[in-house]
Amino acid sequence: AAAATSAASAPAFYRPPVPSAADAAATMGAVEARADAGLRPAPRVVGAATREGQVSENDQHAAMSQLLDMGFEFDAAHAALVASDWNVSRAAAVISAQTR
Repeated sequence: AAAATSAASAPAFYRPPVPSAADAAATMGAVEARADAGLRPAPRVVGAATREGQVSENDQHAAMSQLLDMGFEFDAAHAALVASDWNVSRAAAVISAQTR
């Protein structure tokens, strides 16, 4: 119930990520490959870790707003922020490097 309330109160531009079947298959493939190589599975990470735990929803919205205000596309901005632990500077650098 709390998650539904949280998503309903989110600004219109924010869409929570929904993993695709391909993402799930790729993740499972990586886990199986590690197991086949005799390595223990990597820990599952949910959300972006910070010094204080998770990045707050307000901080996520602010980061998205900053990148959208810079003119970046929503999907590229979201993927870059997730990959760079919601650091706007690093996310902008990631997107810029990809478009070169």
